[in-house]
Amino acid sequence: MVNYSQSVLNQNTWGIHINSGRYLTPAPEYPDWLNPFQNPKWQDRGIVVWDATRRVMTHLYASYALKILALMRETDSWKTSGFIVGSPAYQIPIPNRSRKKKTNETVTELPQEGWVLKNKIELSSDRAAKFFEFLTAEEDALKEIASDEQRDAREALGRVYSLLAGYGSKRREMREDGKGEEPSKKRIIPTTIPKGKYFTIPQAAEICNVPVKQIKKWIATCDLEAVDLPGLGKIIEAGKLNKVVRFSR
Repeated sequence: MVNYSQSVLNQNTWGIHINSGRYLTPAPEYPDWLNPFQNPKWQDRGIVVWDATRRVMTHLYASYALKILALMRETDSWKTSGFIVGSPAYQIPIPNRSRKKKTNETVTELPQEGWVLKNKIELSSDRAAKFFEFLTAEEDALKEIASDEQRDAREALGRVYSLLAGYGSKRREMREDGKGEEPSKKRIIPTTIPKGKYFTIPQAAEICNVPVKQIKKWIATCDLEAVDLPGLGKIIEAGKLNKVVRFSR
């Protein structure tokens, strides 16, 4: 993606910039402290906030940034106590049943399942004011980007529905033809999907905060198990993904 506004403040301390696919202004240069997992997010469509002193960078989709702007307009507590920003992610706690508990080891409670903020940055009241000013100034641009996000989501969903409909139609035709089908003709074997929660490869990349190609590499090297849906792509069970996330950290 590309940038269409000047970044705010000094990259050696903290700052904000906005990325969009509509304009041709280059994004700010990568700070030296960014790691390979952070680099892709630096140019992802939406808002990017960073704190160079802590080497933390968080990405906000435009639709989420607009919700934050609405919240900051409704309340003014951030003017004195500051504001916390972060990337929304769905947390899936899974106990490590393979590890034996040591004698006298304290049992710690697992975090609850639900939405959490990753890569959190605590903005002081002064920085929160700058953040609010930036969102306010870029509100129209954020609305355009949010519209693009919704369009892309609808198109992706439409492709999924189309593939599912075609797959279902093909299965019905095969059932109707039944025995009349030539022996040499390959039949499509239905994929059995165990009960559970699943993520697409892009969603898994977002949760792990890594590029899509990294998820595909883990799948190719068998470090991450995935279920292959013919004509639809691969999906990843939440438990399998959580194990890889813990290991990669």
